[in-house]
Amino acid sequence: MPRRLSVTEAAAWSGMAILACDDRVIYPDGSGGAASSTNATVGTGGYGECTTPSGLRVCRGPNECDPDCACVPADFMDDSVLGICANGPINDQEPWLVPWSQCPDGYLFMGKYTYCVPEEIGQMFCLHGQEDYISCTDLGSYDCAGLPEPRDCPATSGIRLCGDACGPCGPGETCRGRSNQHPYSMCIPSTGGSGCSRLDASSCPADRACFIYTVQPLDQPRADARGICLPLAQCLAAAAELPGGGECLGG
Repeated sequence: MPRRLSVTEAAAWSGMAILACDDRVIYPDGSGGAASSTNATVGTGGYGECTTPSGLRVCRGPNECDPDCACVPADFMDDSVLGICANGPINDQEPWLVPWSQCPDGYLFMGKYTYCVPEEIGQMFCLHGQEDYISCTDLGSYDCAGLPEPRDCPATSGIRLCGDACGPCGPGETCRGRSNQHPYSMCIPSTGGSGCSRLDASSCPADRACFIYTVQPLDQPRADARGICLPLAQCLAAAAELPGGGECLGG
């Protein structure tokens, strides 16, 4: 069996996740199952049963991957569920453990806690039929077809779209939110960008409002619980202009 974290290690990682990631991500509704489609295929494109093309390693799971790595699992209670090796290349790739609202363009969430992981890890979960443990940064499901890669950038007036087709964000901003539902990321402030929900939109500072992504119906309760406090003008503009949709509450 893969080496599990010791009680001390598990507590440390769990504590780091709680501090860095603010709160738990609820699993998507519905049962698991094999991916209907995925861009990753074992033996092609550099994907192995337990490694990604860039050398990131998964652990545990049905193939008992990497028994010697320090495994941070998507589910601490179930050895059949994959995790990610915390020692090795993952530590050299930022972010990894960041506030959930700052998980940037091209990354996904893994597991109950919002571990911010490269999309390659999401593809590995799809290869093992465990994509229910992966979600996009808008908190919608990851459908294994891969994040969209638009070649054009729509004109917007109140928000800044970002990513490959739209360019980078400015200083003090994070480019985030690209998903299967939202083809473009949006620049958001790198500080003060979390802490609201549909039930508590008033928790944002006075000059901000709560932005909720519109996602797949089964996933909407999860997105409703994880709103982002944005400057009021940006929140209103995002609700009107962001491809894929969203709501601005409390503005």
